[in-house]
Amino acid sequence: MGSVQVARNSDLSEAMSSDQLTRRLKNVDDLVTVAETQIAPEGSLGWHHHGEHTAYVYVLQGQLGITWGLGGREEAELTAGDFYVISPNTIHRETNPGSEEQVVLGFFVGSGPTTFDVDGPEPQ
Repeated sequence: MGSVQVARNSDLSEAMSSDQLTRRLKNVDDLVTVAETQIAPEGSLGWHHHGEHTAYVYVLQGQLGITWGLGGREEAELTAGDFYVISPNTIHRETNPGSEEQVVLGFFVGSGPTTFDVDGPEPQ
């Protein structure tokens, strides 16, 4: 017999907050963390990676720019309804190039901490 685990909006705990960013998390179990991240217009996240987690991210609202790769040379622009997948240990950063608040939902699958801040992308 299966089960259903319900997580309410109020179950998300604030993990990070600044003028440009709000991130709320819920650890569903030992291998899955759900995150809601809001980035203000023209805001950005610093360079980071998600350790041993694969990140599955859905753009719920706004525009999103993502940069990754050697020297930060790879990039993509996404809009509401798009999604992307980040492999474990991939150094990247997200930005909000738009004029409205960006909201993304992320599902992190793996073990250990979900975010590691770094100084920049892999060297060229």
